[in-house]
Amino acid sequence: MFLLIIVGFGYLASYNSSFQTTIVRQYIKSLSNKLGNKITVGNIDVSLFNKLILTDLYVEDLHEDTLLYTKRLIIDIDEFSFENKRIVLGEVSLSNTYFNLKKHKKEVGNNLSFIINHFTLADTSKSSWFFGMSDLDLKKTRFNYNNENFEARPAGVDYKHIG
Repeated sequence: MFLLIIVGFGYLASYNSSFQTTIVRQYIKSLSNKLGNKITVGNIDVSLFNKLILTDLYVEDLHEDTLLYTKRLIIDIDEFSFENKRIVLGEVSLSNTYFNLKKHKKEVGNNLSFIINHFTLADTSKSSWFFGMSDLDLKKTRFNYNNENFEARPAGVDYKHIG
């Protein structure tokens, strides 16, 4: 009986926003240390019905500049299966978001490359996972791209410096 109560309490605690936030913050702290940058999150809420909500997500690049900030990120998870190796997202919604993609002077990749490289498998033939997403909703979103290896054009469309 005692074991059943402990298991039941653990199950209910896992659906508590404070508990979820604490667990995710520990993961983000570990990831931040591995990547060598700053990542913070305000609050996390994972619902019983496959919805993930993050508030105040902030990611710095390796030059301590903002790479991404979003006030609210909502992810509807339509399917998540380890057995079938499938992740299918429904609507992904970002509100009040700033994404700052930059290529710093004399660097090969952009300021997002270090994150992509961290999660990229050395041998991609080993992964048979399927990832899909049906809808992306952007509200009050700002995107910047700056390639510091080129001077900004004073007039006209400048594809090396877009905001």
